[in-house]
Amino acid sequence: MTNTPTTGLFTVYRASAGSGKTYALVREYLVCSLQTPQAYQYRHILAITFTNKAAAEMKQRVLDYLAALEKGLKSDLAAELCERVGVPSSELRLRAGNVLRHMLHHYGEVSIMTIDRFVNRLVRSFSRDLELNSDYRIELDQNRILQEAVDRILDQVGEDEDLTKVLELYVLDRVEDEANWRIREALVQFGSAIFKEEVVPYLSRLSGSSPQDFLEVQEKLRTEVRSLEHQHNLLARSAMKTIEDQGLQEDDFAYKDLPRYLKNFFNGKWDVPGKRLNDQIESEVFWTSKSPPETVDALSAWWNKNGYLVQKCVNFAESEEKGKFYLKRLLVNKLFQIAVLEAMAQEASAYQEEQNT
Repeated sequence: MTNTPTTGLFTVYRASAGSGKTYALVREYLVCSLQTPQAYQYRHILAITFTNKAAAEMKQRVLDYLAALEKGLKSDLAAELCERVGVPSSELRLRAGNVLRHMLHHYGEVSIMTIDRFVNRLVRSFSRDLELNSDYRIELDQNRILQEAVDRILDQVGEDEDLTKVLELYVLDRVEDEANWRIREALVQFGSAIFKEEVVPYLSRLSGSSPQDFLEVQEKLRTEVRSLEHQHNLLARSAMKTIEDQGLQEDDFAYKDLPRYLKNFFNGKWDVPGKRLNDQIESEVFWTSKSPPETVDALSAWWNKNGYLVQKCVNFAESEEKGKFYLKRLLVNKLFQIAVLEAMAQEASAYQEEQNT
């Protein structure tokens, strides 16, 4: 990095990437901040960068260097500041500590920002003169934001293992549905949901969730779903086994309603019984007028002993728990879609912040 001699009030630094531009700028910022004993001198300094990331890095370095100076840590920077500010190390330590504490208590007054943010602040200060509403806001084209968000996500494929896994699930789901498999185009179209009013409140509740968080929740839900499926399959199987142990056949039941219901329940079709079967259960009559007496006695004995198993199936089919189960099962199969949306929302938000919108 080369330092062009000062001309008037300007000093120009010409430097390539990685040559220490940020360090040089922070050093000059500290020189200006520590020139006087006044802890609020930094309020009169404006530092402008191109991106929010650079501004955040510069702010953090300023705070870190001030903290190191206050502690009296020896460094080339401390020696140079003593020389340029024209004070001994003890005075530099005192000033650094005062400035640091003042900054931390008035962090919003540290004017290290992007050029966009500076112009925005300037325009807002003169909004009345410019005949603008004081609460105006700058908005970017949504499609451009989506394009950028998708590009950022795709750039992380292979590097972020969890995000890569989520995107793999998304692509496989589209392939199974025979939908558009061109991932970038599909993501842009799918991601438009992050700007919909009915979606935004729900995504805001998930703000900050990572792909790993979603994958962990998915695995937890999958375990719960499998456990509940096994539990109710076992319940239906037990009920069918008691019918067999009683020596009863499907034809012994009126219209075969109850055995058919238990079979469907075993296969995960947990519907509420139809009216005809419901009437049979309520009356505890599972035979017809043509059923022989021995069949009637066997059915009655079977119900008295094992009817509670059927009732458990029916109770679950009528309960709110069944709805919760179906929701969990749906989430297990589609949670990756929410994970993709949240990842896109985060990248879109980061991009908007960088552009000062």
